[in-house]
Amino acid sequence: MNSLKKNSTPNAIPADIELWEAVRHKDCKMSFSKLYDRYWSTIYTTSFSYLKNAEQSEEITHDIFVNLWRRRHSLDIQ
Repeated sequence: MNSLKKNSTPNAIPADIELWEAVRHKDCKMSFSKLYDRYWSTIYTTSFSYLKNAEQSEEITHDIFVNLWRRRHSLDIQ
């Protein structure tokens, strides 16, 4: 993932760093889902630009998110 976006405006859309902290420390599936929705297309597009294969790109994108969830307690994404 790229550097996580910061956002300190009250009542604004949660910043990526806030969402990740909720995932990491509270196992928040809703926050993870928001990050998934924000980044799925970017990760898929990037992998497709290298592989030129839709099925493999979807698999890789899925694997990335599965690994993020599994390793959420040990990853320190800034």
